[in-house]
Amino acid sequence: MTVTSLAACAPKVAPRTRQPAAIPRTTVPAVVGVQPGILSAQHRPPTMADLEEGRSIAAVVYLVFSVEVDPTTLDPEHFVVSLGDGRRRRPARVLLTAASEGDENRTLILAIERPEGAEEVRPLAVTITGPVFGEGGEVLGGLAAEIDDASRPPRLVYAVREAAGEGACAGAAQAIRTFWSVPLDSGAALDLAAVALTLDDSAVVHPTAVDDHGPRRGQVGGQAGGQAGGQAGGQAGGQAGGQAGGQAGGQAGGQAGGQAGGQAGGQGSGQDDGREGGAFQGDDNVVDFCVSATSPAKHVAVEGDLFRDHFGLASAAGEVAVQRAPRT
Repeated sequence: MTVTSLAACAPKVAPRTRQPAAIPRTTVPAVVGVQPGILSAQHRPPTMADLEEGRSIAAVVYLVFSVEVDPTTLDPEHFVVSLGDGRRRRPARVLLTAASEGDENRTLILAIERPEGAEEVRPLAVTITGPVFGEGGEVLGGLAAEIDDASRPPRLVYAVREAAGEGACAGAAQAIRTFWSVPLDSGAALDLAAVALTLDDSAVVHPTAVDDHGPRRGQVGGQAGGQAGGQAGGQAGGQAGGQAGGQAGGQAGGQAGGQAGGQAGGQGSGQDDGREGGAFQGDDNVVDFCVSATSPAKHVAVEGDLFRDHFGLASAAGEVAVQRAPRT
């Protein structure tokens, strides 16, 4: 009797050689807004605002999420950071950055202490090991990401369409809230022609102004409000606070009127929320682009060198799909 091995009869299958396509690091697809994930993990040296008495903070890591984070679930014990020398450390602190006004709770900062005997602290990866949740109940525990080196420039990682007038871009048709990988310096004027927004009707437009970018919320938006509709604000400022304010608002293109309208008239984007400058209190990683067109924006692209971070690094060119906020 002849016995035939079943293995000899089995067809030979060639191993798979096809590799998965690489996902561009500078592009965020439209579906990411509904998927809990880490959009960006960026290393930066500590600033004076990051240093604490009694702690040797050697590095900070900014994490940007695709969902808003529930701050009540944040605890340093829920995070582990892998360092370049092979050590694994829990952060000394985990907190929301300055971008924490109600609907901006997407960015965390992890403060990393210098391990004993370490000359250099280079964070390589972060893992959420504990029960961290999004504000909508999304499970963030188990998420992990590689940490970009400190030399990598700031980059655009997320955008969402907000209703104008709800604390941002008063007088505009819509506000496109953008999140960046690290906090941005608000010291320089912006070239709004370097920002291209594609609308649902396929038109491509530029923002008319920016808001929520600076030591005090609405400072830039107040000036833009003076330019776009600041004559009325200047007149109101003049009537409420003196003819000189009204004349300055008219003659200076509404610049003084925008400030007066914001301070004396309290018209939306010119209001002062009391935030002071600094890495934690003023300059953050959120910028609102104000758009006068009514057709919803679906895509935003930015040229390089639009912003600088606190260390003078110019932002990279990039593009993301614009998510739709549930309430808009």
